[in-house]
Amino acid sequence: AYPNPFNSQTTIHFTVDRARELTVSIYDVLGREVHRALLTNLTPGAHSYTWQPDQAATGLYITKLESQLGTMMAKLYYVR
Repeated sequence: AYPNPFNSQTTIHFTVDRARELTVSIYDVLGREVHRALLTNLTPGAHSYTWQPDQAATGLYITKLESQLGTMMAKLYYVR
């Protein structure tokens, strides 16, 4: 994700090798899901997803990208 740390929005960059659906989930440090988006009709190649937290608290968040073929996770740092 870039920028990271961020204060108003961050963009998550990812690549898919073939057409698929992908779920983007964001969790706080207590494991609560604070955001979820289903990205459909993704074509092969590079993509991005921008997250703008509305009422999020300053701190660490975990981003989870999930498809039928696997899962990838990364840390995000939100600074208000």
